[in-house]
Amino acid sequence: MKESKNPTRIELMQMINRKRKEMMKIASIRGLKNKETVKQSKELDVLINLYQRNLLQSKSS
Repeated sequence: MKESKNPTRIELMQMINRKRKEMMKIASIRGLKNKETVKQSKELDVLINLYQRNLLQSKSS
């Protein structure tokens, strides 16, 4: 996952949606407890946390 610049909220939402689809595809093939599914889930968590931080920062500005 590249993080060279701060993505916009729209970019983050796009990244979240892509990661969610990717995770669901892997989960449907390999199962929910598979290491790759768990890895994708953790990456999705990171993206969602970034999005939430972005929202909080914009509200406090």
